[in-house]
Amino acid sequence: MATPRRPLECGEASLPGASNPAPPRQPVRLVLVDPHQLVSGVLALALGNDPRLTMVAEVNDPALAPAVCRDQWPDVVIMNIAHRSDNSLQVLASLITERPACAVLVLTPIDDDVFIAQVLEIGARGYLTADATLAEVAEGVVAVAQGHTVVAPRHVTGVVRGLSRFSAEQRTWPDSVIKFLTPREREILLLLVVGRSTSEIADGLGITVQTTRTHIQNLLEKLGVPSRLAAAAFAVRHGVV
Repeated sequence: MATPRRPLECGEASLPGASNPAPPRQPVRLVLVDPHQLVSGVLALALGNDPRLTMVAEVNDPALAPAVCRDQWPDVVIMNIAHRSDNSLQVLASLITERPACAVLVLTPIDDDVFIAQVLEIGARGYLTADATLAEVAEGVVAVAQGHTVVAPRHVTGVVRGLSRFSAEQRTWPDSVIKFLTPREREILLLLVVGRSTSEIADGLGITVQTTRTHIQNLLEKLGVPSRLAAAAFAVRHGVV
């Protein structure tokens, strides 16, 4: 069942997934996909009270999610993936294929680095486990709407390794591409592997945040990867670190 809602009239642990994210429109239009109606109702009510967000639809049948998103044009979809065996990954892939500009934040009880890496490889922008607080979910929605990748700090190292393994199975990376990175871009790539934020990289290298974002964007384009996590996985796989 999908329950559309009228838009409101009013106007840690995250890793940036894009180096120069654009600010989201305010409030962020949000669709919640959760087969558990009671849980989704509580979450929708809590998030709907955040002035940065507007809940445009609740979807209790994941199979309806792509159609609802075509109608509602959300900025972010929160998707509850309860089990590995269900068809949620197929729905996730369909959402991302049909609406690539829409960020998907996965909320799930599955606390496994390899599964997280798989979800991110499919194209989800963030992954929060069921122990996340309501405040963390709200901040995660805003972060992915801004173009960041959201992952709990305890998962960063494992996810990078998981992405590296998953990418190795799914892609053939050009081994020579690393030579096209400048010394500064290689330096920043190493800092991405250890989970440094844009501001931390800028402070450590004595350069501006905007210059850091430009370097990151350039290295992502040269490596042909969509996010900082994917770049870190590339570095691990190719022995850059």
